[in-house]
Amino acid sequence: MPSARVRRGKLRNAGPERGLHQRAGEDGFTLVELLVALVILPLVVGGLTVMMLSVFRMQNGVSNRLTGSIDTQASSALMIRDVQNAAFLTTSATPSCGSTGTQILGLKSQGNQVYVAYDVVAKGSYYYLVRFGCSGGNTTTPVSQTTLAYDVPSNQTVTVTCASTITCTTAVTSTSWISTAGILLVNMSVTEPTTGTLYSVSAVPRQWNNAGAGLSINPFPIAPIILLSSGTCPQTVISSPSGSSHVYAGGVGGNGPIVDDSPCSPSVVLGGTSSIVASSLAVANPVPANALSVGSSSSAPAATYQAPTGDPFASMVAPTLPSTAVVPSCPLTNTYVGNCTPGDYTSALTISHSANVTFTAGTYVFEQPVSIIGSTTVLFDSGTYYFKGGLSISNGANVTFDTGTYIYHGSTATSNALSDTGNGTFTTGPGGVMFYVNQGTVDFANGATVSMSGMPGYDGIALWDPASTLSNPITLGGGSATNAAYGGIYAPNGEVTTTNGAVFSAAFIVTNSLVLSGNASVYAG
Repeated sequence: MPSARVRRGKLRNAGPERGLHQRAGEDGFTLVELLVALVILPLVVGGLTVMMLSVFRMQNGVSNRLTGSIDTQASSALMIRDVQNAAFLTTSATPSCGSTGTQILGLKSQGNQVYVAYDVVAKGSYYYLVRFGCSGGNTTTPVSQTTLAYDVPSNQTVTVTCASTITCTTAVTSTSWISTAGILLVNMSVTEPTTGTLYSVSAVPRQWNNAGAGLSINPFPIAPIILLSSGTCPQTVISSPSGSSHVYAGGVGGNGPIVDDSPCSPSVVLGGTSSIVASSLAVANPVPANALSVGSSSSAPAATYQAPTGDPFASMVAPTLPSTAVVPSCPLTNTYVGNCTPGDYTSALTISHSANVTFTAGTYVFEQPVSIIGSTTVLFDSGTYYFKGGLSISNGANVTFDTGTYIYHGSTATSNALSDTGNGTFTTGPGGVMFYVNQGTVDFANGATVSMSGMPGYDGIALWDPASTLSNPITLGGGSATNAAYGGIYAPNGEVTTTNGAVFSAAFIVTNSLVLSGNASVYAG
């Protein structure tokens, strides 16, 4: 019995301990702990939320930057190459290759064999920049199609910076092709509508030869003035023996080089207060100092030696002489207003007085001389024209030559194949021309207003006279009040000379000799 009580006592003593343990296990948060948790938990959760949102935003930003970088690289890789290789461009909205989207830039190569169109194409709520390529000429079925950017404005444009008002004033609005020899810079600046990413692509045509406009780039595919060496010494390749004549290579600022391939001593002669303004003068004379004969009041860059570079257009193929058996219609009278049709003109033509005549598009062969005289307006529409007896313009006649090939042939090697005397106005269309002198000389006298640009397929050459000699030069005028612009001038065997007081510009001059008389000023590039 006593033992039983002891066991019961032990059991009773164990009861309170079990109760204490049960009360301790049932304890919860105190009020202070709960208040602290309620304050800290939102801070922690909020911080995590902000961090996650920042990560998402950073991810979107990185994605946008990567997209913009990819678009920039894709656009740059192709557009720069295309612009560099282009002979002509247009900003017409009509695609130059294919038929999709709105074109912002059309390009084509020498010989018109490769056409490229940069088009803005709608894709749902986005606008893509797509490059279309055609070979063998313009077709509606492109041989290549590449999407360059996936988010461009619907009104995306390309900016064309012109070298002068003569060569490409209409480049930004024209529906015609403009020679890239007159284009300084092509730029596309994009602001992506969705992401706001900014990027820009700029390119310079290789045909252009003037850094100009204060740009730091140096886009000289050829020098603004190249003087070849097919003559024998003594040969003076730049000469202004008296007066105040000036040569500017690379525009007014003289930003471009002059290359003189003549080994003669001297090959550059300046007198009076004449000057040459250029970034450099590279001569083929092994002793550069011997190449210069500069008067005390004249100035020119110091000459440096450079091995002859040769003729950059030596492989250029001359235009083919056309023929036609078509009988034309042209009832010319002194006051005739109307059209003349293509064909073979066997008699001499004189267009004078108040005549207003259009030669409609096609192929023309003029067997005898053509004269345009007085207050006359004449348009030669696009086509091929062969003046076997030469063409003369005089006494204020107003003549426009649309895009095409014009071949001039004087009656003898020393007679004028092409002349504009007596304040005539001479203009070419925005697509440019090729004036090829098959025989004879060229003479543009003081007072002639000339605006000429090169056409596709001839690297910007507008006036090509392969037969010109030092004794029968190309004579270029244009008084100080009526500047003349000639596009690219190419006389590989001859001489370009000026009349007294002439002021003219050219996209480039490649010839054997450049001679300035009196107070002439020549701007090349």
